[in-house]
Amino acid sequence: MLLSLQHSRSGMQRLLPALSASFLVASPLRSFASVPDSVIDVHTDAQFESLLAEMKEKQQVGVLDFTAKWCGPCRTIAPHFSRLSIQHPHVKFMKLDIEAPGLSKTVQGHGITAMPTFIIYKGATRVGQIVGANLDQLKKLIQIHSSS
Repeated sequence: MLLSLQHSRSGMQRLLPALSASFLVASPLRSFASVPDSVIDVHTDAQFESLLAEMKEKQQVGVLDFTAKWCGPCRTIAPHFSRLSIQHPHVKFMKLDIEAPGLSKTVQGHGITAMPTFIIYKGATRVGQIVGANLDQLKKLIQIHSSS
């Protein structure tokens, strides 16, 4: 039996809301997706200096993600960076757009030449750097420095 396009389209329109609702109820991603990440968007050099002072005072680990809106690898790793911020709530995760006019001093001071570049701090001391979207290496550095 052949259904007309109009007939099948209206049937799909009735079916899709039910499918979407059942997926949301049964999906293991639902609970994860409802947890907000803790990535801080840093917009100015002063904001970065304030966050660095806070990390120094608490001897906290921080991960800087130097990124750009036009950078494909940056966009690819961004959701993973967000998930890492949820998995490691004691680590401060920061995203810095290299093209933000208020961050020129911070970008230059870190010698950023490629994106993404991740820099790991412990307190106010740089303890690691990754150039490129290497998720495994990023996870490893976070694990090493957040557990020591």
